[in-house]
Amino acid sequence: MTIGSIARSRESVIPNEDFLTLKRVRDEVAKEVGIQSEELELSMGMSEDFEQAVGLGASNVRYGFFLFLSFPSLF
Repeated sequence: MTIGSIARSRESVIPNEDFLTLKRVRDEVAKEVGIQSEELELSMGMSEDFEQAVGLGASNVRYGFFLFLSFPSLF
């Protein structure tokens, strides 16, 4: 799981280095334990950068801030 630098995520033409690093580490761990990379969760991204995170393979995204703005009556 990682929360990437939002400044890097806003530069949409350049992939967020933090997300790329987490994906690389996930792939290395999967190879080391002898499983497919897709068998391991890839949790990265938040409300501000979830599109980029999903585009880079995130299987889980945190979007709490978005919920506060969209559904304030729930809180």
